[in-house]
Amino acid sequence: MRIGIAVLALVVCGSAAEHQASIPSGSAIYVDPGNGFDKFLIAAFQARHVALRVVSVPEQADYALDSAVFAVAGEARRKSTSIKKSKAEAVSLTSKSGEIVWRHTVTQQTLDKGSHAIAEDCAKHMKDIVAKGAKP
Repeated sequence: MRIGIAVLALVVCGSAAEHQASIPSGSAIYVDPGNGFDKFLIAAFQARHVALRVVSVPEQADYALDSAVFAVAGEARRKSTSIKKSKAEAVSLTSKSGEIVWRHTVTQQTLDKGSHAIAEDCAKHMKDIVAKGAKP
């Protein structure tokens, strides 16, 4: 069963890589300022030289960054019937038209490190989809 899941994951990842969207350099991303994550993301973008702007007003944004934390069941132990539970966070970037242009899952290990690590992880992966050159 693990092999089947691994193959399915590779097929989905391979398919996503072929159709990966490109975000124009300099685009504005709305991040809800309510929990302070926007400040961590701004710092991560600057540290990793990601050419995107974070805005706190949805009307000024080209894209919106949304996330949801959810519980996931880990791998069952061989000598035990218990299942280790952990959390993961799904992050998605949505265009004004409602199209999801980027998705990423933040692991439990990164979640345990806090908002700074989550922002760094997102910036690292978002840099790959930012188009070279200025926004038209």
